[in-house]
Amino acid sequence: MGGDFNVHSSMWDPEVTHHWWVAITLLEIAADLDLERTEPSNPGPTFISHNVDLHPSVIDLMFHRISESARSRTRQDPDSKGPTDHIPLTTIIVLDSVIEAVTR
Repeated sequence: MGGDFNVHSSMWDPEVTHHWWVAITLLEIAADLDLERTEPSNPGPTFISHNVDLHPSVIDLMFHRISESARSRTRQDPDSKGPTDHIPLTTIIVLDSVIEAVTR
């Protein structure tokens, strides 16, 4: 699970001094889905606004299954940013070597 959650928290952004109920609720929902937040290997702001009055922040997050999180590789990809004000997150998910065929 990943995307622009627009949720500020000291848990993932060192520039934030609070951990409000919205962030707590997001983490609780993720845990209910057997997911945990995956820290990018190159942490830092994921949102750098074109508006110079707004501070860079970490609002784009990636979650993986708790059992897979240690094997997952997540990183920021600033080279793919383009004109947007968000730095894309990329990840590699290790799949089992045997995948059952899906039939209709």
